[in-house]
Amino acid sequence: MAERRGRGGRPSKGQRDLFVTRPPVEDADKLRDLADELGMTLSDTVAALLRIGLRHLGELPIPPSTKQEELPLTQAS
Repeated sequence: MAERRGRGGRPSKGQRDLFVTRPPVEDADKLRDLADELGMTLSDTVAALLRIGLRHLGELPIPPSTKQEELPLTQAS
């Protein structure tokens, strides 16, 4: 049996997950400019910023709670 050889291409970056988002146009433009400036792909730039953001969760604005409290019902109708 013939030995299988690699076909070239980029080395694997490991398992990845797919996220789709629609940032405001101004933010998307800044992301593209940053990726170009860093010489990175847009995907790698977003992933790097995501890793940084996950280390700063305490800085995220917390939305007001929409959780409803349970009513204290003592008997069924």
